[in-house]
Amino acid sequence: VEKSMESILPEGMKKQMEQQQTQRTQQNANNLTSMGIDPSISIDKQEFNTFVETMKAKENVKKIMNALKATAPEIYEAMVAERDVYMARGLDELNVSLGGNGKSVDTTVAVMGMAHVDGVERYLAENGWKEMRYPCTALGGI
Repeated sequence: VEKSMESILPEGMKKQMEQQQTQRTQQNANNLTSMGIDPSISIDKQEFNTFVETMKAKENVKKIMNALKATAPEIYEAMVAERDVYMARGLDELNVSLGGNGKSVDTTVAVMGMAHVDGVERYLAENGWKEMRYPCTALGGI
Protein backbone atom coordinates (compact mmCIF):
# COMPACT_ATOMS: atom_id res chain seq x y z
CA VAL A 1 0.00 0.00 0.00
CA GLU A 2 1.37 3.40 -0.93
CA LYS A 3 2.58 5.43 2.06
CA SER A 4 0.32 8.33 0.98
CA MET A 5 -2.75 6.09 1.37
CA GLU A 6 -1.88 4.55 4.73
CA SER A 7 -3.79 7.23 6.63
CA ILE A 8 -7.12 6.06 5.18
CA LEU A 9 -6.72 2.38 6.07
CA PRO A 10 -8.63 1.00 9.07
CA GLU A 11 -6.43 0.68 12.17
CA GLY A 12 -6.83 -3.09 12.35
CA MET A 13 -5.71 -3.49 8.76
CA LYS A 14 -2.72 -1.16 9.29
CA LYS A 15 -1.54 -3.16 12.31
CA GLN A 16 -1.91 -6.47 10.53
CA MET A 17 -0.09 -5.15 7.47
CA GLU A 18 2.75 -3.80 9.63
CA GLN A 19 3.07 -7.16 11.43
CA GLN A 20 3.07 -9.06 8.18
CA GLN A 21 5.61 -6.70 6.62
CA THR A 22 7.94 -7.32 9.55
CA GLN A 23 7.51 -11.07 9.13
CA ARG A 24 8.13 -10.86 5.38
CA THR A 25 11.28 -8.84 5.91
CA GLN A 26 12.59 -11.33 8.46
CA GLN A 27 11.75 -14.37 6.36
CA ASN A 28 12.65 -12.71 3.04
CA ALA A 29 9.38 -14.04 1.71
CA ASN A 30 8.84 -13.75 -2.00
CA ASN A 31 5.32 -15.11 -2.27
CA LEU A 32 3.47 -11.80 -2.29
CA THR A 33 0.58 -11.41 -4.61
CA SER A 34 0.90 -8.93 -7.45
CA MET A 35 -0.86 -6.30 -5.34
CA GLY A 36 1.24 -6.96 -2.25
CA ILE A 37 -1.77 -7.88 -0.16
CA ASP A 38 -1.82 -11.02 1.93
CA PRO A 39 -5.23 -12.74 1.83
CA SER A 40 -4.88 -13.73 5.48
CA ILE A 41 -5.49 -10.10 6.53
CA SER A 42 -8.88 -9.98 8.17
CA ILE A 43 -11.07 -7.14 9.39
CA ASP A 44 -14.60 -7.17 10.68
CA LYS A 45 -17.57 -6.27 8.50
CA GLN A 46 -18.08 -2.78 9.98
CA GLU A 47 -14.41 -1.92 9.59
CA PHE A 48 -14.50 -3.13 5.99
CA ASN A 49 -17.64 -1.09 5.23
CA THR A 50 -15.99 2.01 6.72
CA PHE A 51 -12.89 1.36 4.61
CA VAL A 52 -14.95 1.01 1.40
CA GLU A 53 -16.88 4.22 2.09
CA THR A 54 -13.63 6.04 2.84
CA MET A 55 -12.11 4.83 -0.43
CA LYS A 56 -15.12 6.15 -2.36
CA ALA A 57 -14.53 9.72 -1.16
CA LYS A 58 -13.47 11.92 -4.08
CA GLU A 59 -10.23 13.11 -2.46
CA ASN A 60 -9.17 9.50 -1.80
CA VAL A 61 -9.96 8.46 -5.37
CA LYS A 62 -7.73 11.34 -6.51
CA LYS A 63 -4.93 10.10 -4.23
CA ILE A 64 -5.25 6.59 -5.62
CA MET A 65 -5.29 7.80 -9.23
CA ASN A 66 -2.26 10.06 -8.63
CA ALA A 67 -0.41 7.15 -7.02
CA LEU A 68 -1.28 4.89 -9.97
CA LYS A 69 -0.18 7.58 -12.44
CA ALA A 70 3.16 7.99 -10.67
CA THR A 71 3.76 4.28 -10.08
CA ALA A 72 2.46 2.77 -13.31
CA PRO A 73 1.92 5.49 -15.93
CA GLU A 74 1.25 3.01 -18.73
CA ILE A 75 -1.52 1.33 -16.77
CA TYR A 76 -2.96 4.70 -15.76
CA GLU A 77 -2.95 5.82 -19.39
CA ALA A 78 -4.74 2.67 -20.57
CA MET A 79 -7.24 2.32 -17.73
CA VAL A 80 -8.03 5.93 -16.94
CA ALA A 81 -6.73 8.64 -19.28
CA GLU A 82 -7.65 6.99 -22.60
CA ARG A 83 -11.12 6.15 -21.30
CA ASP A 84 -11.59 9.71 -20.05
CA VAL A 85 -10.93 11.04 -23.55
CA TYR A 86 -13.14 8.38 -25.15
CA MET A 87 -16.10 9.20 -22.89
CA ALA A 88 -15.61 12.96 -23.19
CA ARG A 89 -15.39 12.79 -26.98
CA GLY A 90 -18.56 10.74 -27.04
CA LEU A 91 -20.38 13.36 -25.02
CA ASP A 92 -18.96 16.15 -27.14
CA GLU A 93 -19.87 14.41 -30.41
CA LEU A 94 -23.37 13.66 -29.14
CA ASN A 95 -23.87 17.35 -28.48
CA VAL A 96 -22.44 18.33 -31.89
CA SER A 97 -24.45 15.73 -33.83
CA LEU A 98 -27.74 16.68 -32.20
CA GLY A 99 -26.97 20.40 -32.33
CA GLY A 100 -25.99 20.17 -36.02
CA ASN A 101 -29.49 19.00 -36.95
CA GLY A 102 -31.03 22.14 -35.61
CA LYS A 103 -31.91 20.41 -32.37
CA SER A 104 -30.86 21.95 -29.12
CA VAL A 105 -29.35 20.04 -26.23
CA ASP A 106 -30.01 21.90 -23.01
CA THR A 107 -28.78 19.29 -20.56
CA THR A 108 -26.48 16.31 -20.79
CA VAL A 109 -26.20 13.79 -17.99
CA ALA A 110 -23.38 11.24 -17.86
CA VAL A 111 -22.84 8.49 -15.31
CA MET A 112 -19.29 7.24 -14.83
CA GLY A 113 -16.92 6.03 -12.19
CA MET A 114 -15.48 8.70 -9.91
CA ALA A 115 -11.94 8.06 -11.17
CA HIS A 116 -12.98 9.40 -14.59
CA VAL A 117 -14.87 12.55 -13.58
CA ASP A 118 -11.91 14.94 -13.40
CA GLY A 119 -10.44 13.83 -16.73
CA VAL A 120 -13.77 14.01 -18.56
CA GLU A 121 -14.56 17.42 -17.04
CA ARG A 122 -11.10 18.71 -18.01
CA TYR A 123 -11.48 17.53 -21.62
CA LEU A 124 -14.97 19.00 -21.96
CA ALA A 125 -13.89 22.33 -20.41
CA GLU A 126 -11.03 22.51 -22.93
CA ASN A 127 -13.65 22.08 -25.67
CA GLY A 128 -15.95 24.87 -24.56
CA TRP A 129 -18.31 23.08 -22.19
CA LYS A 130 -19.41 24.99 -19.12
CA GLU A 131 -19.85 23.35 -15.74
CA MET A 132 -23.33 23.47 -14.27
CA ARG A 133 -24.03 22.61 -10.64
CA TYR A 134 -27.55 21.91 -9.50
CA PRO A 135 -28.47 21.44 -5.86
CA CYS A 136 -29.34 17.89 -4.92
CA THR A 137 -32.69 18.09 -3.17
CA ALA A 138 -32.28 14.56 -1.81
CA LEU A 139 -29.24 15.80 0.15
CA GLY A 140 -30.88 18.94 1.46
CA GLY A 141 -29.87 21.25 -1.39
CA ILE A 142 -26.14 20.52 -1.39
